[in-house]
Amino acid sequence: MTKEHTSNINICVVIPTYKCKAHILNVIKKMSPLPSKIFIVDDCCPDETGKYVVENNRDSRVEVLFHKQNGGVGAAMKTGFEKAISQNFDIIVKMDGDDQMDSKYLESLLSPIIKGGYDYTKGNRFYHPETVFKMPLLRIIGNSFLSFMSKFSSGYYSVFDPTNGYIAIKRQALEQLQYQKLKSNYFFESDLLFRLNLIGAKVKDVPMPPIYNNEKSNLNEMKVIPLFLKSHLKNYLKRLSYSYFLREFSIGTVYLLFGVASLTFGSLWSLYFWINNAPAHIPTPTGTIMVGVLSVFIGVHSISSFLAYDVAREPK
Repeated sequence: MTKEHTSNINICVVIPTYKCKAHILNVIKKMSPLPSKIFIVDDCCPDETGKYVVENNRDSRVEVLFHKQNGGVGAAMKTGFEKAISQNFDIIVKMDGDDQMDSKYLESLLSPIIKGGYDYTKGNRFYHPETVFKMPLLRIIGNSFLSFMSKFSSGYYSVFDPTNGYIAIKRQALEQLQYQKLKSNYFFESDLLFRLNLIGAKVKDVPMPPIYNNEKSNLNEMKVIPLFLKSHLKNYLKRLSYSYFLREFSIGTVYLLFGVASLTFGSLWSLYFWINNAPAHIPTPTGTIMVGVLSVFIGVHSISSFLAYDVAREPK
């Protein structure tokens, strides 16, 4: 894909910056010619990255936006989104300023949107096994756990590496999902997937290798797991409420309700008789045991059916 192929499509790149002064000029220097605008958002960086760019940048596509207070990567991106929408860009790309994202993969992110009808694309550093082990072990473990949680909360079960910040999105999808409601912290990318599902957006993973030199990431996957677990659970419950109760009542709703009710009843029934009979060494009748076992079995089966329905419901 060349600049000519995207001549009728306005593309911009938003780069949130915080403590990446040492790398930002190199990121700009290596930027692909495809975007016609590069928004640098200085999120009240203590290193004054934005000022440094203004004084030293030579790329005419660059415009620097400043935050008076640090708001987080999500807050910086919302500022960039607002600016991009106000200038009628068709596709908005997010890249980080730490030089861990190669702009030569920008074409791979844009192609599914331009040619394949997708609304959102994102990088996936876990697609090729031979490149995964270039990543630090703790990052592999942490990111895998976060990916597992994200599948349930977002409803995109085929998507992996949810914290990958190399993304591209159509302006129409961005406007429809009400981007101002997105989380302002590091949960931004995961929250974005959740909200994309609510509007039925088509999402595609784009394989790309991880790049790790001497850069220090501001995100520690292992440390954010407790915080992310709470946010993922909240989004999962919200998605179930919106998709299976408020907007429609489907066979998936029946599976979910019947499964939870049957599993809860069977568990409480069995627990009640165990607590009352076991200490007194009173044998529980076979029929009573079977009521609990059968209820639990039916509950597990119904919930499994719901999960299969939910997986098949992923926007395609």
